[in-house]
Amino acid sequence: MSSVSCPECGATLQIGKYAEVGAKVVCPQCGAKLEVINVNPPEVDWVFNPPAPDEQDKDWILRERVRLMENADNDV
Repeated sequence: MSSVSCPECGATLQIGKYAEVGAKVVCPQCGAKLEVINVNPPEVDWVFNPPAPDEQDKDWILRERVRLMENADNDV
C-alpha cells in the first residue's frame, strides 16, 4: 500500500497499491478532496472542479458584450 501526505494538513493518506491516476480520495483528517496525479512515486493534489455551466455562461456573455462594445467603438 502506498502512502502520501495531504497537501492541506500533512496527514498521511493510504492510497492503495492499485490506485490509478485520476482516483479521488478524501483526507480523513481535514476532509480535503484530492486526486491521485501520479502513482510512481505516489502523489496527490487538490481535485480540479471546473466552474458550473451557468458560471461559464455568465463569463462568456460578459466577454462577448465587451467584444461587441469594442467593435462598435471601432466602427464609429
